[in-house]
Amino acid sequence: MNPGIEGTGAQVDSGTTPTPEAVVGAAEPSAEVKSKPERMFTREQVNDIMKRRVERSHNAYYSRYGVKDLNELDNLFGQSKSYGPLKEKFDELEKNHNDLTTSYKDLQKRYAFRVGNIDEKRISDIETYFKGKNIDIDENTLAQELKSHPEWVKKVGKVQAIGAEATPGMEMDEREMASKIFGVNLSRKRS
Repeated sequence: MNPGIEGTGAQVDSGTTPTPEAVVGAAEPSAEVKSKPERMFTREQVNDIMKRRVERSHNAYYSRYGVKDLNELDNLFGQSKSYGPLKEKFDELEKNHNDLTTSYKDLQKRYAFRVGNIDEKRISDIETYFKGKNIDIDENTLAQELKSHPEWVKKVGKVQAIGAEATPGMEMDEREMASKIFGVNLSRKRS
């Protein structure tokens, strides 16, 4: 035996629908219940009430996740299942991008040092200086800072001139130079 319809105290066999006589005759209603008329529902009415309650519950659940119906909710969960592998792929691509960016900045820095003719002994100081100013080292920024830091540039000694360049006014043409080197007279005059 199962409990019957709520508030009446009626007992109902499972699988059978109580008749109004069985519900009324099953238990003697108290005086309080007699004063209020009882409302009886048919199976269809109960089903309809339950259907509306379930729909309200589902709609509240759907709106919580920003979807309209079960199909959209299934699509949302399907996307979340594929999120893991996509996140891993994205993380890998982001790491590759960061590595390439770092390599590119390093190449820019090395190129700037070469073009700026920077003394190798000063490179560590220059990197620390730029890091302190939170500036990336490239050709333009290094050229800008070299205006106020000429000591960073390699000191190139004076090139010693040799030969005819060493003695002003001693320019020779090719014939004169060859005759002097080989001891041959290559003058234009023929005797």
